[in-house]
Amino acid sequence: MTSRRALLGAALSPLLTGETKSWMRLSHAQPCMGTMFRVVTFARDEEAGYRAIHKAFARADELDAKLSDYKPESELSRLMQEGVAAPFQASEDLFRVIEYAQRLARETDGLFDISIGPLSRLWRVCRDMHRLPDADELREARAKVGYRNIHLNRDTRGIQLGIAGMQLDLGGIAKGYAADAMRTVLAEAGIPASMVASGGDIALGTAPPATRGWVVQLDPGDEFPGAKIPLSLHSRAVSTSGAHRQSFTIEGKTYSHIVDPRTGLGLTRQTAVSVIAPTATETDALATAASLMETGQAIALLARRTGVSGRIFLPPPREGAEAETRSTPGFTHYIAQPGSR
Repeated sequence: MTSRRALLGAALSPLLTGETKSWMRLSHAQPCMGTMFRVVTFARDEEAGYRAIHKAFARADELDAKLSDYKPESELSRLMQEGVAAPFQASEDLFRVIEYAQRLARETDGLFDISIGPLSRLWRVCRDMHRLPDADELREARAKVGYRNIHLNRDTRGIQLGIAGMQLDLGGIAKGYAADAMRTVLAEAGIPASMVASGGDIALGTAPPATRGWVVQLDPGDEFPGAKIPLSLHSRAVSTSGAHRQSFTIEGKTYSHIVDPRTGLGLTRQTAVSVIAPTATETDALATAASLMETGQAIALLARRTGVSGRIFLPPPREGAEAETRSTPGFTHYIAQPGSR
């Protein structure tokens, strides 16, 4: 994982239709977790609606204080400092995020690996210096990486790290988890029709009044001409990840900020991946994992999971052509039909 959240933009813009006079459309945005979070809801009472929205943002701030690897006082930072000598008793939130990440790490044979922190931090330094890391730097960083060295005990919520100096990076899952948590807060406050967008991770509640779903304009970027498509979603989440969003050239070769744990370098495949699933925790992590895979492997990963659909965008084969796409069988079910509401 990396701080790929900046790239998750993929221009996912909610287009809201079918509003009625008895419902008010409320919206609020503010920064959190290094990106801009935005909430859109429909409520009958404006004051109660905004009260629920602010409660949802308070929940996001709470999670940032637990899951951030940038804040030295965060719970995750304390885990990395204290969790080698003895098991660290984690909060339910931190444990659940790491527990899910570990399941996906096993399924992808370590392609999705939250212990990649030493490699992703090295890559950030090297790209800022516009150079490739040397062999000794890679060897030193890789010695502290390996999801199998993260040991969990569900009964006690204990987490122990098997290597001193391990650095956990939750950038490929934390924002999706926060979006889910915010959606839950809104639903419990009596506002089930909500949209929470955290960067490019979008968690959607029930459909807005008098509509079949939230219409989300899926746009992987200008690098994929002809690939824009509207989706109609409710009680689902969608995330988009791609190597093209933050790319740069070193020694004549184009690299992404997304680090491949197999090489310790940024990806060189310029693709984008969109994933639809019941939760943004899933879509966030799966979009990251699929970005690291070859197209067929990524489609297989998404297709074998219940309730998950996805589309992979490939650059056009020649100048002037449209982008190529590959999708799981269920993806077309979510494409909004002309005139649908």
